Amino acid sequence: GTPITLAHQAFCAPEILFRPELLSWRKSTGASEQKGVGELCFDTICDEDLSVRRQYYENIVATGGTTFMRGFKERLAEDIKGRVPPGARKWINITSSSPEAVYAGACVLGTITTFPQQLLTKREYDEQGEQAIFKKFPN
Repeated sequence: GTPITLAHQAFCAPEILFRPELLSWRKSTGASEQKGVGELCFDTICDEDLSVRRQYYENIVATGGTTFMRGFKERLAEDIKGRVPPGARKWINITSSSPEAVYAGACVLGTITTFPQQLLTKREYDEQGEQAIFKKFPN
């Protein structure tokens, strides 16, 4: 492989997760607005009953490879803190799962005997197209 040097690109790519409007093709095509990860977390918590919101703010778990980028948890916390009332800012707690969490979850799914029936196979999709999705998962 050929080594490459990243300058500002190393920071711009992750920032798109928080500010998707930075994607230049979205501006030129008039694509609909997408929300950043912080706004999505905030909106999801706000959709819940007021009585449980504090517990959700205190127990945000960031998982997946992208969340291991340097500064991701801190950036997410700041983004959410900027959206909540001042008194709720102290509640924000973001933890990361271990890199093995996805593997562990897949191992658990693999032991569930009904799991294969809950999947859409490539063959089903190839034969029926996107209608296979609506047929198998009507809700």
